[in-house]
Amino acid sequence: MDTTTRSIEKRDESANGAISFMVSTVVATAVIPAAVNWTLTATALAGGVVKIANAYDISLGKEDGWKLVKQIFIAAGTWWISLNIGGKFITSLLQLTGLGYGAAIAMDAIVSGASAWAIGNAAKAFFKTAYQGCKMTDKELGNIFKEEFMKYKKSHS
Repeated sequence: MDTTTRSIEKRDESANGAISFMVSTVVATAVIPAAVNWTLTATALAGGVVKIANAYDISLGKEDGWKLVKQIFIAAGTWWISLNIGGKFITSLLQLTGLGYGAAIAMDAIVSGASAWAIGNAAKAFFKTAYQGCKMTDKELGNIFKEEFMKYKKSHS
């Protein structure tokens, strides 16, 4: 194995650690009321994207991390995001009213975890591609997000 391959593997491991942190953080916030939950989730996602960028020697601030998160969501497509992320709004309403609170927490944990997993893996692919001197299209970025979101959701439902 050459040094480039080892270097990529170490970078991937570091990125995977950031993705795990993102997922565990947003899943843990599912028990927190919606108004606070959104802030913590956004912070975890943007911070995780910054850590993933750093794993591939790309310097990024949290504001730029959040811009990439938004770019990933847009790349996935408005209709698709509305369909799958709309569940987060429903769970927020259920939490606020107290009706089905336990089910709302479980549903929020799955949707939030799937979102963090998908964003993390899309960001990892984006920065790994850039590290290797190539560019990724928005369509490719959106496809990775959708595939990873569904993979996580299917394995945790």
